Amino acid sequence: MYMQAVYEYLAAHEDAALAELAAFCAQPSVSAEGRGLTEMAALVGAALERRGFGVEVLPVADGFPVIYAESTDPVPAGAPTLLIYNHYDVQPEGALDLWSCPPFGATVRDDKIFGRGVADTKGHIVSRLAAIDALRAARGGLPIRIKWVIEGEEEIGSMNLDAFLLQYRERLTADGCLWEYGTFNWDGTPQIMLGMKGMLTVELRAEGPNRDLHSSLAATVASPVWRLIWALASLKDESEWIRIDGFYDAIVPADSTQMDMIRLLPDDGPTLLENIGVSEFAVGLEGYMRRYAEVFAPTCNIQGVTAGYQGPGSKTILPRVATAKLDFRLVPNQDPEVILQQLRDHLAEKGFADVTATPLEGSLFPARTDPSDPFVVLAMTVCAEGAGRAPLVYPSSAGSGPMYSFSNGLGVPVVGLGCAYPGSAIHGPDENIRLSDFRSGTRLAALLLERMAAMDFAAAGRLRADYDLRQKRLAAAGDDGPDDLYGLLDTGLPPIDMSEIAATMAGNDPAPATKPKGRRKKATPAADQATGGLPDIDMRAVLAEMAGDPAPAPKALTRRRRKPTPVADPATGGLPAIDMSAVLAEMAGPSAPAPKPLTRRRRKPAPAADPATGGLPAIDMSAVLAEMADDTAPAPKPRQRRKK
Repeated sequence: MYMQAVYEYLAAHEDAALAELAAFCAQPSVSAEGRGLTEMAALVGAALERRGFGVEVLPVADGFPVIYAESTDPVPAGAPTLLIYNHYDVQPEGALDLWSCPPFGATVRDDKIFGRGVADTKGHIVSRLAAIDALRAARGGLPIRIKWVIEGEEEIGSMNLDAFLLQYRERLTADGCLWEYGTFNWDGTPQIMLGMKGMLTVELRAEGPNRDLHSSLAATVASPVWRLIWALASLKDESEWIRIDGFYDAIVPADSTQMDMIRLLPDDGPTLLENIGVSEFAVGLEGYMRRYAEVFAPTCNIQGVTAGYQGPGSKTILPRVATAKLDFRLVPNQDPEVILQQLRDHLAEKGFADVTATPLEGSLFPARTDPSDPFVVLAMTVCAEGAGRAPLVYPSSAGSGPMYSFSNGLGVPVVGLGCAYPGSAIHGPDENIRLSDFRSGTRLAALLLERMAAMDFAAAGRLRADYDLRQKRLAAAGDDGPDDLYGLLDTGLPPIDMSEIAATMAGNDPAPATKPKGRRKKATPAADQATGGLPDIDMRAVLAEMAGDPAPAPKALTRRRRKPTPVADPATGGLPAIDMSAVLAEMAGPSAPAPKPLTRRRRKPAPAADPATGGLPAIDMSAVLAEMADDTAPAPKPRQRRKK
């Protein structure tokens, strides 16, 4: 009834919305550096006040303000309530020479808007404000209650958000939460995100001498840079398998509904590869398996490594310290605190107890929203109506955020729906959104508010409770009941035929049948010498096994077979033992005695690992030097490296 007037208003006032977006993006608000956060909070608060919201800019101890706002429009008794979560902080702009335009601003070019935060998530704030303006203009007021929570610490882990939500829990009741971020696909199809991965960020630190040393001392002083490199190399192998003991143990396999959702997604791999400038995905992932890994596979990523001199030319030093920052993206039911302890245990077990692991910022738990929730069904129906095609529904984003605090902490169903796209270059240079997506996302936001007003969430909740009770009774009787939850919940909305949607998206081919969930265990592969005694793990095959039989058979992606490697020596942290005397004798020249073959020597048991050398056996350097100088030199007295 009102939507045509809403769309006409949005078209007529687009320039004003873009001007407001430009003002938002022009204000730096980098939480990692504490830059411009107070000013940005004031800017967002003022924008909400101009629209008649009751606004509170709430200070946070040792943090940045949280903006809380409530609409004041008169609404009917029992009208639904929508909670909107956003954040006004952004990532650092990085190297300016990588940007084609000023990072802090909104440059319109090639039907796109460029600027730091335009996609993540200032563009989403402005889009939703514009939708509210249009709906008010067409209706004379909002048809539902709206509450906003807009924080300034999302990019650094939202470490104060839980305390805020706990303090104001009673004020934050809602029927659904519109998440801070959402996307359209490359072809303009709306995408709905129903979850987010968790996050653990850590800094690894290796320390050596009390100052940078002349690099000539590298012959006698252990380098903390090498210590850090070896520690990092122990975390993950070339097949992308994370080698931390117990890392995968708590993961809950995807259920049949989530697997069906993945199968409905189109294969946009070639487009994404071209956009990011690489020739193939890790370990040859493609199609369904790439999508599965994107949503359900945890990660171990190195953000950056810092060590020594990186200026012009050369500076021959042995650095005093080396650090690396890592992030782990986690899936249900991985616990960030447990993963941190497993990381520390791994380092100690592998001989790197001297490499410290310190958590950074806030940790995040993974989250999922039930795809059968009435608010999710509403969002799907709105997208189908507004875009004229079925949306793409993801069980989870590949990214991380504090969704768990809302979905589990507040008990509110969460839907990610917005105006970005896969090429938005979030966190990188030339961050952008497409103008067409900004327009479409704003229209969908307005339509969601309008259609939500007609929803009876209380009745839907009662129906859902009845359904859950029936499922419990079936389970008690030994019948699991149907796996497909779509269409079983009467929400008053037109039913969604998921098989028809699947056929449409697959080019009229019927959707693949779902096989029973559950992982089948295969025999453990034999240890592979080329991997230091660890089994050769085909990551793609592992993902296929987790995903179930309907996935296409993976290509053979076993680790490349090299020449046989000597058996790993536990005393050297898994590396083969090296005969240093033979190596040095060979380096000394023709007059030196012929070196022994460079194979593992059969000799008396190696001395126990020495903690002072980071787990390596002590080397008798006097014997080595004597052997280099003269084979007939008197044998030196046995000498062990002095323990500190």
